[in-house]
Amino acid sequence: MAKAATTNHINLLYCLDYQNIASLQLSLMEKWVDSAATRINTFLAVWLYYGIMNNPSLADLRVLIVEDDENNRMVTRKLLQVEGVAGDNIFMLPEDPLPFLQSRLPEGIDLVLLDLQLPGKDGYTILAEMRQDAALAAIPVVAVTANVMREDVERAREAGFNGFLGKPINGPLFGEHIQRILNGEKVWAPT
Repeated sequence: MAKAATTNHINLLYCLDYQNIASLQLSLMEKWVDSAATRINTFLAVWLYYGIMNNPSLADLRVLIVEDDENNRMVTRKLLQVEGVAGDNIFMLPEDPLPFLQSRLPEGIDLVLLDLQLPGKDGYTILAEMRQDAALAAIPVVAVTANVMREDVERAREAGFNGFLGKPINGPLFGEHIQRILNGEKVWAPT
């Protein structure tokens, strides 16, 4: 259990780009807390506070994360919260989201972050099915994947995704990417 927890914390720190946070905040946190888990939670609380203050327009955004890996779901959720998205407006599924999306009508979902490699249906198949459903076709869908070669990005672009985010997600740029996608811009950020 300790090894898994340590690995999760390392992944979370890497994803959030821990080294780019102001050194003053880090030194203050390290003086006041003594365990890695507490340090990470304090770090997230500070970043969450600044994220909410910087992006109040995202508070009402309704986001669906479709990701089969629980750790990736949780990291993405934390990143959304850091950017100001209310926790109650973040939904997470490990597989085909179509039944969930159809059940959410008419209130809907504003953005889907879709892993491309899912059990059963892959992200390309799910996107194609969403685009064929008039009620779901206009929802922005962002491909989120560890497959970040040029041909992977091109395939996602040709499939009709509204953007492409490589894993691990670039924490410091995540909010900017989401804002740009919501403003109708296509964002292709494999790294």
